[in-house]
Formats: sequence, structure tokens, C-alpha cells
Amino acid sequence: MAGLGILRGKRRRQDRGAAAVEFALVLPILCMLLFGIISFGFGISDKVALVNAVREGARFGASTVNDANWGASVVARTEATYANAESPLLDSQVCALLWKQVSGVQSIVASSAASCESEPSALPVTDVPDKSCFLMVWAAKPKDLNWLVTSTTVTLSAQSVAVYDRGLSCP
Repeated sequence: MAGLGILRGKRRRQDRGAAAVEFALVLPILCMLLFGIISFGFGISDKVALVNAVREGARFGASTVNDANWGASVVARTEATYANAESPLLDSQVCALLWKQVSGVQSIVASSAASCESEPSALPVTDVPDKSCFLMVWAAKPKDLNWLVTSTTVTLSAQSVAVYDRGLSCP
């Protein structure tokens, strides 16, 4: 029995510091994972803020009179509702289109910018009642996700459609 105690004592002295070395090896991986989780959380938060801003912009645009400032008003409302002060939405990142459907043919009545009409997101919506108008608002913005050592840029995007309910008929 005395021999076993001696071996255990030698082994303990030889293993001294092994936990610190293992921790030092695992720490960079844990830090990258931690920063990745935090960065991903900020990205999800920005996505939720973008979805809410676009939804509010569509809701506002569907209840606003279609005049010369209609598109600028919808874009301004969407930008004002976006909740990220560090990286605000720009006019070039938000588009609003007012569509009209007559006899199954959809056409653009008004837009926030001429470049919005050529956007791939400006595809017509299906299942719209005839002789009705609907509003599309969408936004897309880049977001950097930092992983401590490297970073990735993703594009956050959101789209919302609302029925234009100013009066009984479309403009």
C-alpha cells in the first residue's frame, strides 16, 4: 500500500499545471464562439428591427394619400422606425412601390425611386382582388458579423405588402 501512495504523489506533481495548459489551448476557441454568439445575436436583433421598420413603412404608406411626396414619406417613416442608431437605413436601401391590379394585370402606380422598379424584389403579388391596389416596401442592408479573428458580411433584407386602403378605389 505504501508504494501506491508514492506513485500518486509523483503523478500529482507531474500533472500540476496541466489544467492551465489545457485552458490556454481551449480559451481562443471559446472566445471565438462567445464573440460569434454575441455578434449573431446583434444580427438577429437588426433583422427584427428591419422587419418591424418595413412593416411600419408599409402600414404608413397604405394609409397615406398618394401625392408627389408619397414615396419619400414612406421611406422616411421606414428609416425613422428602424431601431439601430449605429447603422441607420439609407434612402438607397429602402424601396416602396404602389401597385394596381386591373383585369389580372399589375402595374406600378407610384414608387419611391426609379431604381426600385427594376429591383428583383419588385415582383407582382399573387391572389390580389381585381381593381385593387397594394403597397410593397422592402429594405436590404449589409451587416458585419465579427468572429474575433475574422468577420463575415451578410445582407439583411425584409419585405412587407399592405393593401392600399385610401378610399374605395385606387388612384
